[in-house]
Amino acid sequence: MRLFEKKNNFKKISHSPVFIILAIIVAVFLVQTAYSAYQKSAESKALLQGVASRRDALSARRDFIQAALGRLQTPAGVEEEIRGKFGMEKEGERTVVIVNDDDGGSLYGKGESENLWDKFKKILGI
Repeated sequence: MRLFEKKNNFKKISHSPVFIILAIIVAVFLVQTAYSAYQKSAESKALLQGVASRRDALSARRDFIQAALGRLQTPAGVEEEIRGKFGMEKEGERTVVIVNDDDGGSLYGKGESENLWDKFKKILGI
């Protein structure tokens, strides 16, 4: 009989409004904590992806710089860099400049031609 009374007391306490309100408050705090942990996890994943992409970009840059450095450690690479940056040439060599003629061979520009009257004014300085 005492066992039944103990169960009945627990039932009275667990169904009381005070206990239900306390249980709801505890449940709200637990849900809030779980949601906060989820948000931090999502933020950490986004930061991890950003760091990984930056690491990949820096790795590619390192490889490019090492390749350029390896090229500059050879005499041909040094010569190529000096010629490219400073336009220097060796003794006995000549520089040839090739100009791209985009205007179709006309001396006055693309599609323009000077008529006889304009030529006459140009000669007279008018």
